Amino acid sequence: MKNKILFFNLLLIFNFCSAYAEQHQGHLSIWPESEVFIPCGSKEPLWLDYTSSTRDVLAKKHWELQSEPYGTTFAVIEGQIGPQLDCGFCEDFKGSFKVVNLIEHRSSSPSDCK
Repeated sequence: MKNKILFFNLLLIFNFCSAYAEQHQGHLSIWPESEVFIPCGSKEPLWLDYTSSTRDVLAKKHWELQSEPYGTTFAVIEGQIGPQLDCGFCEDFKGSFKVVNLIEHRSSSPSDCK
């Protein structure tokens, strides 16, 4: 019974958080010691907050699209802008971006963010 209640509570929390996810466009940079999203219209990079399986998918695609070290790719992502996180490299960033769903991921182009 406790497991069912815990599962139900976790499901409610997930749905609550997902309800506040918004679509954001911007540039990703996923490299050793740097995992950031820079939303269009912002100069402030946000540390990516995502599961390891989501990171694996995004990083693999990013590296396929971008071979220049610390270069960027363009993405449309559902998620939430959040607070500064408390972890090694992410402490250098004033905020975070909680990834909920990837909608589009492609090479960067001059027409991005217009």
